[in-house]
Amino acid sequence: MLFNLTSGAGGKWVIEISGAPWEKPISKTFSTRKAAEKWRRDVGQGTEETPVLKPYGAPEPKRARTKKGQYQGDDPSTPDVDEGWVGGKKPKTKGKPKAKAKSKKK
Repeated sequence: MLFNLTSGAGGKWVIEISGAPWEKPISKTFSTRKAAEKWRRDVGQGTEETPVLKPYGAPEPKRARTKKGQYQGDDPSTPDVDEGWVGGKKPKTKGKPKAKAKSKKK
């Protein structure tokens, strides 16, 4: 994976992550250069999750719809297939963001 750090508009810093030629690059924006370099270092050390690059033309997960256009639900009698999603596979959900620590009053 290649990481390219550039200065963007409005004082923002942008890291463009690219891989193989058939993979679509990802951009991540930071407010300071120090934050961008820290994120890059954390990815290299394995303390931050490595970004996943998708190939060009990779289908995005889409919800299945009925003939009326409403979302279709999952059939619980078929645990190996999720009828609520096109292709029968539900995308992985992201975890809840961590709660911010409360500052102590002095």
